[in-house]
Amino acid sequence: MGHVVGLVQALFPRDTVLTIEGVVIQDVDHPKIRCDVFHGDTDGLTQIQLETSLSHTLPIKWTIKPVDPTSNPVYHDTTYSFGWSRWLADYLRLIFMNYGLRCNRSILEPCCKLLVHIPVSLDIGTSIPSSKMDRTENIPTTPLLALLGPLPQARMCSICENLLDCSPTEDHTDIQTAFEALVAAVSYVARELTCRCTQDRCEWSLGWGFDNAKALEPRKRCQRYQLWKAIGNALNLGVCSFFIDAGPNTSIRPRDGYASYESSRYITKAIRKDQQNIVNPKYFLEDIFALIASGPEVLKNSIFTSSESSTVYPRVLTILRLPSRQLVTFSLVDGQIVYGHRYHRHLCAAQARARPKERRGLIATLSPSHIGAHSGSRLLTIREGFRFLEIQCSVEYAKNELGLNLKEVILGYIAMRWNSICAHPVTDNMDPFKYAPLATSIASPSAAGRLGVAMTRWNPVAQFLCCENGNQAILQRECYLNCAAETLGIRTNAVIIVG
Repeated sequence: MGHVVGLVQALFPRDTVLTIEGVVIQDVDHPKIRCDVFHGDTDGLTQIQLETSLSHTLPIKWTIKPVDPTSNPVYHDTTYSFGWSRWLADYLRLIFMNYGLRCNRSILEPCCKLLVHIPVSLDIGTSIPSSKMDRTENIPTTPLLALLGPLPQARMCSICENLLDCSPTEDHTDIQTAFEALVAAVSYVARELTCRCTQDRCEWSLGWGFDNAKALEPRKRCQRYQLWKAIGNALNLGVCSFFIDAGPNTSIRPRDGYASYESSRYITKAIRKDQQNIVNPKYFLEDIFALIASGPEVLKNSIFTSSESSTVYPRVLTILRLPSRQLVTFSLVDGQIVYGHRYHRHLCAAQARARPKERRGLIATLSPSHIGAHSGSRLLTIREGFRFLEIQCSVEYAKNELGLNLKEVILGYIAMRWNSICAHPVTDNMDPFKYAPLATSIASPSAAGRLGVAMTRWNPVAQFLCCENGNQAILQRECYLNCAAETLGIRTNAVIIVG
């Protein structure tokens, strides 16, 4: 590899940026070539990847075009496709039709009433093992409803009208009453279906996702159980639809029977009002992709995914910075992503080394600043694989090149809590003895055994890149640092991102 580096340096000395193990050895003003050298496997083989730098202008404009079946092989399966408008009503009708039953407004209206209650009763966040935190402290989470923007109820009602042909009535029922109404409506319509389970009988009032492994095999022959499981899957995908901004001519291909064990339990926990009704952002993202990802499985690090006709991706991926207000939505557009005149089903985040926890520093008075932000602009490169693309994000901090896994950043962004505005001066110093904070940076947002404070004031790009899956984080914006720490609730293994 040394011969390659020497050759590139000799031929293009004014156009090449050279980094070795993440440390910038040579930098230029307008780089056209990047040469990154890392220690690889012990077999001694040199791996060379050709990547293309994306434009630094925002928003990023991804090329997504309708699929041409004559030039692109299409995966075929038996899953039905639905146009976005009224897809959930048609999907439920098809489910009931499989068992010789009719799905009319007596079923659709209870489904609609239950759907709007589920985001209200769930939180999203990453749980912390009990060994890493004081058992008396609460796990900081974000209400799932907060991800829908400033007018969540109006958004949910509008989407219900579009997908179910009915809107929830303002009868002020709670989630338990709405669930009991759905159980009663389905029980009446499916009264002629008999339970064939050999062990525990089908008990719809228990919800979904609480079957033991021994009972699953006999239940495959029970029509009552299969009908109820399909309804749970439809409701789970219906909740995901609240977070979709659908464009014209879009369609979805919901995966039959996809509802995972965890996803089904979330809905049941919301109905039962359990204390630990926390949705993991990883499963949340997988369920969003399950709206269209029939056929080949979604790749591990996918942040874009496509069916044969439509593509879904998080909207924050076009700006790669924190928006002005809390909003987590996904764009559904017609077509597949195109790169190099070829169609691709997935855009994946490149693997990157996990960021270490900050361990250096003394207890000191902290005030909001931007000393922890990266220098210059972030670098995005993309490379082509077989029917997928891989995107890599890197920034420079303290003369070190820092590679970031964009999927881990997006998962952290989804779970991050946003603070409430307080009456205290934003620039006041943080109490160093009450919270024992440690100033951190984009290279190491969290602190080992202490409360990390990522100093990224007035830099929304750095604030977004400080998000990391597994960190309990809160964004401090128009709020006193002490108040943000009180809102966060925990004192260790947590991050305050200065906004």
